[in-house]
Amino acid sequence: MQKAVLIIIASFLLFFIVFPKHVVFAADSSQSAGSSQSAAVSPTGVPDYVLPYPGILPDNPFYFLKVLRDRLILFFISNPTKKSSFYLLQSDKRLEASWYLLRRSEKDQPLAVSTLSKSTNYLSQSLGAAQQAQQNGDDVSDLRSRLQSAIAKHVAIVGMMLHLPGISQIDGLNQEEKRLIDLQKAVEDFGKK
Repeated sequence: MQKAVLIIIASFLLFFIVFPKHVVFAADSSQSAGSSQSAAVSPTGVPDYVLPYPGILPDNPFYFLKVLRDRLILFFISNPTKKSSFYLLQSDKRLEASWYLLRRSEKDQPLAVSTLSKSTNYLSQSLGAAQQAQQNGDDVSDLRSRLQSAIAKHVAIVGMMLHLPGISQIDGLNQEEKRLIDLQKAVEDFGKK
């Protein structure tokens, strides 16, 4: 009986790892496809760029399954444009997860800063894959626009994180903000090519 239950549970977990629901790429709904303009800014000063729901957070004991699934999906993506979009999605999810963790409790702040760092790493990988796609002759105008919108949103969110009350990880957040600003300059340079 126990073996049957374990087999059923393992089958469900395998199903959700191999066949994820669906991949949704974050996009700015206020822009038309192919537009290379910057993101529109809401009245609050934060770019109108919708971040995806992060799902389970890094402190969840089953988070490793999500990471394993994402690495497996990434392994099968060979197109640099799609790879860049996937990296951007992962970056957006990590940013949103970091935001949730940071607001939740003070003990989660180190994990939130670590997750934010991974978000910035994914954003950098997204830019690298987009540059590779451009070198291959792919049309990256939509991707360039999404990267510009995303980086503006990331900078705005990290700025909001720095102003949350009770933040003890200011140095880590400042370091990530500097990395994002440098990355924003690289994205702008990529946009000029």
